[in-house]
Amino acid sequence: MQGEKSGGVVVDESRHPMVELGFPTGSMTDDDWYDLLDRLDALRSGARRRDEVIAVVVTGTATMTPGQRKIVAQWMNDSPPDDDVSVGSFVVLSAAAKGVLTALTWLSPRLKKAVVPCATREEAVHKAQEALALRQQRRQLA
Repeated sequence: MQGEKSGGVVVDESRHPMVELGFPTGSMTDDDWYDLLDRLDALRSGARRRDEVIAVVVTGTATMTPGQRKIVAQWMNDSPPDDDVSVGSFVVLSAAAKGVLTALTWLSPRLKKAVVPCATREEAVHKAQEALALRQQRRQLA
């Protein structure tokens, strides 16, 4: 995957409006998480300005400390709902990612609705593309 790094995460927008986040193996610092969340805020804000919808595909196995899970959960809880700009996050779930996601959904129940678990990157990309196409059809009919 190619793209800019934001907080140690590769952010690939080459297939916009699908955005892929490639998390590193291992740990990230709190500052890395804050940088990434700022980037995600900018992506959502840009989508709102352009009246478009994005899909986020998440791959990788970064670990999170309990404090970092709270940072992400607080960001989710403080952010406005993004149903208007996102068709969801399509997450390739490793065993480690499943544990992190479960913990995050306890802290931020909104996350459970926004995440579509996938077995492979290819499945995640496919589901993201399908969701974007469906949203586009609905917008055209409206």
